[in-house]
Amino acid sequence: MPFGNSELNRNRMEYLAWPAVGLVLGLVFLLMFKRNIGGCIDKIQKVERLGVSLANEQSQAIAEPRVGAFQEMMDSVSSALLRQQETNIRDALKAKGITNEQETVKLLTRALAATTLILRWEQIDRAIFGSQLNALVAINAAPTGLTVGQIQGYYNTAAQQNPILYKTYGFDRWIQFLESQKVVVKGGNGYQITADGKEFMAWLVHAGRTHPHPN
Repeated sequence: MPFGNSELNRNRMEYLAWPAVGLVLGLVFLLMFKRNIGGCIDKIQKVERLGVSLANEQSQAIAEPRVGAFQEMMDSVSSALLRQQETNIRDALKAKGITNEQETVKLLTRALAATTLILRWEQIDRAIFGSQLNALVAINAAPTGLTVGQIQGYYNTAAQQNPILYKTYGFDRWIQFLESQKVVVKGGNGYQITADGKEFMAWLVHAGRTHPHPN
């Protein structure tokens, strides 16, 4: 066993605590409100026991010109390599004869959505246990899913093979991982695979990730 339970949980947190969508939302939040946050920081005059004191708004002699939201977002995330990649994408679109602005927006939106899903599947693939993946395959193969007892059999086998790891990692937490990743859903006497789960498994095959997973 290359690592203990605490390190395993820490690794899972590293892979799953900041999914791609969360990062994008966080970036948008900072871009939308960084001027307001920065303005408040600039106005702090002193820190007191009950809070902070801000400078009077009227004391600001010169107001900075407002930058458009689009340009602000573009300027906030920029580098020479990033701009070169943008040029490569535009050149590739032109080479395909795609010059219509609406078509370009739709195509790039689709590409971003696909990339977001790939990042999500990558994260799950790195964190999922072999026993969980085996259970997912079995749930997918059963037209009505599997009962809790049937699924627990995969957990019990893994727990017998890795007693130290599973000593503090119970079945509830084991199945909750699959639920939290939205690849299975509870219903009837057990669990069924979701559309997300089917997409994840299809990606594993397409990406050649059908190699055995540990634990």
